[in-house]
Amino acid sequence: MKEKQTVGMFPERSVSKSSRVLQLVLTDVMGPMRTLSKSGARYVLTFLDDYSRYVVTYFLKNKSEVAAKLSEFKAFYENQWGERLKCLRSNNRTEYVNKKIAEVCSRDGIMHQRTVPYSPQQNGMAEE
Repeated sequence: MKEKQTVGMFPERSVSKSSRVLQLVLTDVMGPMRTLSKSGARYVLTFLDDYSRYVVTYFLKNKSEVAAKLSEFKAFYENQWGERLKCLRSNNRTEYVNKKIAEVCSRDGIMHQRTVPYSPQQNGMAEE
């Protein structure tokens, strides 16, 4: 007798919650936007701290700026909050899966979690 295999749905929210700031940071890039900003930016980069739900936004002219903005975000908020960035969660798009991001994560001891393709639910609130 053959049976159909069913796949359960993703929970609406992540079941795990960080216990301190910068333990897990979710990130996403939106764009390209149809209308440019005054500075010529077409993309919006967000970093969301899983513990505090604090959101930081950067405007980018090119997606290639993501690694530099990650380093900027990390330096500023580690200094402000007195904690180290432990884990970065992103999707599998090329702005996150590249040599520059790998170098930043390797150099600074950041675990880079990447979501399964076509499952934005795994990146939680960063995708909303």
